[in-house]
Amino acid sequence: MIIPLRDDADYPRLVVAHDVDERDVAPHGYRGDVVVKFADGESFLVYFYEPDAIREELDGRSRSGFGRYVAEPGLVVIPEICVTGMKSSVLELIEVGYFTHLRPVEDLQPTKRCN
Repeated sequence: MIIPLRDDADYPRLVVAHDVDERDVAPHGYRGDVVVKFADGESFLVYFYEPDAIREELDGRSRSGFGRYVAEPGLVVIPEICVTGMKSSVLELIEVGYFTHLRPVEDLQPTKRCN
């Protein structure tokens, strides 16, 4: 599914591997199938987490002996995972140059566009 970040342009855009239902975007407080794609073809994988899901991940890792940290390139923590929140956070990250510090990934090929 393709979600343009701006109403007046096709790029940048969010490319989501699985369909998004605004009422149930991330039932477990996590969304790891999102790519930010730019007009120049570069794409960056992002992992959206809600704060409670980060706490659960941290606690689970600690119990399993993996360490007391959560670290992923492209980790974005927002209060609630929704299309509006994903779009606004990524637009702000673009403004501050966040994606210049990440390594691009290969492109996904979704077939649906969401307005």
